[in-house]
Amino acid sequence: MSHGTSNLKISKNEAEKVEELMTKNMIKEKKLILVVDLDQTVIHATVDPTIGEWMRDPKNPNYPSLKDVQTFSLEEEPILPPNYSGPRPPTHTRWYYVKLRPGLEEFLKKISKIYELHIYTMGTRAYAKSIAKIIDPEGEYFADRILSRDESGSLTQKSLERLFPTDTSMVVIIDDRGDVWNWSDHLIKVVPFDFFVGIGDINSNFLPRQRSLLGPTKRRGSIAKLEEELIEKSQNTENTKELENLERKIEEIREEHQSKQDKDEEVELTEEQNAELMAARSSEREASLEQQKSDRPLAKLQKNLDKLAEVKENHGMERLLYDDDDELVGLEQALVDIHKEFYETLEQKKIHPDIQVLLPRMKQKVFEGLTFVFSGLFPVGNNINNESIVIWAKSFGATISSSIAYETTHVITKSPHTLKARLAKTMIPSVKIVHPNWLFDSMSNWRRSPEDEFEIKIQKNLSQKEVDAYKEKLAEQESKAKENGEIEELLEKEGDLLGGDMNWLDIDEEVEEFLNSDSEDEEEENNGGSNKRGLDSDSEDGEMKRRKQEDEDNTELMLGLDGDDEDGADE
Repeated sequence: MSHGTSNLKISKNEAEKVEELMTKNMIKEKKLILVVDLDQTVIHATVDPTIGEWMRDPKNPNYPSLKDVQTFSLEEEPILPPNYSGPRPPTHTRWYYVKLRPGLEEFLKKISKIYELHIYTMGTRAYAKSIAKIIDPEGEYFADRILSRDESGSLTQKSLERLFPTDTSMVVIIDDRGDVWNWSDHLIKVVPFDFFVGIGDINSNFLPRQRSLLGPTKRRGSIAKLEEELIEKSQNTENTKELENLERKIEEIREEHQSKQDKDEEVELTEEQNAELMAARSSEREASLEQQKSDRPLAKLQKNLDKLAEVKENHGMERLLYDDDDELVGLEQALVDIHKEFYETLEQKKIHPDIQVLLPRMKQKVFEGLTFVFSGLFPVGNNINNESIVIWAKSFGATISSSIAYETTHVITKSPHTLKARLAKTMIPSVKIVHPNWLFDSMSNWRRSPEDEFEIKIQKNLSQKEVDAYKEKLAEQESKAKENGEIEELLEKEGDLLGGDMNWLDIDEEVEEFLNSDSEDEEEENNGGSNKRGLDSDSEDGEMKRRKQEDEDNTELMLGLDGDDEDGADE
């Protein structure tokens, strides 16, 4: 039925009676229900012993950010292969380091006055109860309302019906993952809390595999600083290769526990198959945590930051961990607004509102009337409509297109050199070219953030000739699509006019420079091949090849580091 009562089964009629009584009590107390995820939503956890060492060293630059990190240990059973019949190995003790999201205590104190709080996690029950003791030591906020993976009934998906089988009209969810809820209309997706840089969700083995390469996540202070230094140094030919290698190492570490993920489809399994899959996932998690303990990814990242300090001739140690997250500020206000809207509707219109209607209506006002184009952020050939950041932005009312048009209001990118960004700024001077952090900030606070702080300056517009060629080709493609009744397919297709065959551009000096500009977006969307651009690769002389290679080498540095894990994954 709910929480720890995994073996209790009741009739539908009885469930309806229970929930009808619950609803009456909620209305009497003027409360709603809030289902809270743990990992990367309200806390971040790691088993990297480096944290323990830093916590005991006041001279470490990360020490100030670790003062409120909590620790606990669990006696965990060894994961045995199916049909194992040998002697049972002893349990082992594992230590966890837990960072509370800044402002969590005050957040829970205020929100618990207007919401009944429930925990829903893919961690084990022992893990969930240990976290609950840290964030709610007196049990005044969550009590025993905890649903873990031990009782959830699903390996990769969460379901409100598991907690509230007949009535979810008063339920709001907060989670850093939208896919685990199939992007439910009850969901407020939050930016993942990634305090321990590069660690991700330590229970990710029991979550759906991630689709996207882009976060969504805000960049932590240390990584932002690192990106700025890399871009600055990329202007200088000295040390370029060294910095490029450093960037690659850092990306590998930061994504090590996330990049293996790939989307799983929920399928019906027999009880035996489910047990086998659970054992396999548990083994994966065990191996992942043991690798985290032995590899010490945080120590490696700190070492790389110190190397960067040496390159800059700054002999002080760089700080890796920043206590700069403010997600709960906007989340608290959103929850207060939802509660207010619900009870004002109930009192004024005398009808019982439904959160799955009310919440989307409130969210869609944020980006209403805006049209976004993403540039240089997704893998080539992916359907952008499957990307988490796209689904998330649409839930706030944005229209998403893969093509630049006069209706485009914003281009979301990390680089001023992408083709779409330059084309948009040339065609539409009023268009906003902004970093993805503008999206995250707006969606975190449920209001359109000022673009100035996140604006990316375009250094070089396209020539009028290039724009005219684009317009001509656009008109031609739309005309053909209309004739064939395929206009919708054209507009949805990724890699359309800005990718594929570009023979329609005249190959003169100006266009040649345009085609070989240092842009990951151009390289990807043109499939990375000179023949695809209408150029004969055999006719390129040595000088052109040298320039092209330099452009490609510089591109990776100019683009900086990718965002942290759509999701904390595959970035």
